[in-house]
Amino acid sequence: MNREGRLILNIEEKDNPHMKRLAEQFQLFTLSLKFPADGPDCIEGAKRVIERKMNQLLPPVILTTKDTRKLNKHRI
Repeated sequence: MNREGRLILNIEEKDNPHMKRLAEQFQLFTLSLKFPADGPDCIEGAKRVIERKMNQLLPPVILTTKDTRKLNKHRI
């Protein structure tokens, strides 16, 4: 995925029949598909695993009560 959230497929795999099928599944994908879209589902699952792992690597953010109050626009 790039910075804009777009999925970029490997150009070196453009002649691979599996990659062609994956690209086709993405082009035909809608939420009301009557057949399984295993490729997009697999990519979504991999993305979630990567995001979970990245969140585990980041240090936790600790805010004090004073900092939290500053962020609350309804608090005086």
